[in-house]
Amino acid sequence: MKKLNNKLDVMTQPLMSLALWLPRIALGVAFFFHGYGKLPAPFMMVEQHRMVTWFESEFLPMPELLVNMVILGEMAAGIGIILGGVVGIFSVNWGNLLTRLSGVLVVIITVSYTHLRAHETKANL
Repeated sequence: MKKLNNKLDVMTQPLMSLALWLPRIALGVAFFFHGYGKLPAPFMMVEQHRMVTWFESEFLPMPELLVNMVILGEMAAGIGIILGGVVGIFSVNWGNLLTRLSGVLVVIITVSYTHLRAHETKANL
């Protein structure tokens, strides 16, 4: 068993640095494109209008401003997560800081959305 374990360690050693980048890139790209899909471009206005309408139905103040904050937050979080890894190559402390700030932004957006959806579900019961 130890021999097999050593062989697997030798085979996977070159992929260890890549393993740290895969979730970072996946999460960063996902958040960036979720924000990008809501940009106020002529071909993307339906998504943004739907979001503004939903925020209005939840009686949130200034829905247009909130939509733009969500869009910028999602795009900034995605870019920040990826850039945190790139900056971390040169300066570990700054890379960690950028990644953690982006992670906090992801948490704020996700928790806010979850809270709004839970509130909407309770109202419909």
